[in-house]
Amino acid sequence: MNYQRYFRPEQQLLLRIDNVADRDDRTELMTVYVVSSDKADLIVSLPYGVDAVDQYPFYASMQFEITSKHWEWVFALPAVLSEKSAGTPLP
Repeated sequence: MNYQRYFRPEQQLLLRIDNVADRDDRTELMTVYVVSSDKADLIVSLPYGVDAVDQYPFYASMQFEITSKHWEWVFALPAVLSEKSAGTPLP
């Protein structure tokens, strides 16, 4: 999928994360903003402070859903976390 076609820098997205470890199988919802995108990757930023990426238990291959509105379309896409760029390395 060509992410550049549907996602623009500073666009607000909603991340939906299901079955997070130690969270009693709750659904977690987080607001993120697009930093950049290309044909295969979407890079997002958390607006929750400098250490936000360390405050939430992100891990390699974490699955989540990205939801956004572009033009008059609503997108809900499955995604997998491949890397986090700040804080501690992924386990």
